[in-house]
Amino acid sequence: MKTRRIVLFNLIPAFPLDGGRILRAALWRFWGDLPRATRAAAGAGRFFAYFLMVGGISAHEGVRSS
Repeated sequence: MKTRRIVLFNLIPAFPLDGGRILRAALWRFWGDLPRATRAAAGAGRFFAYFLMVGGISAHEGVRSS
């Protein structure tokens, strides 16, 4: 089967999603330390999850108060 294109999706920086794997690879290349890069990518994913939760709660409160 011939491949016409490659599509990148789900580039949210949350490990183990695609964005998290790309972030981990970039950090690994920068630091040269895979365990450190994995911890940092997981931490970024955790931060992003909290950011989305706060954003969702804020949006819900904004809708409810309207």
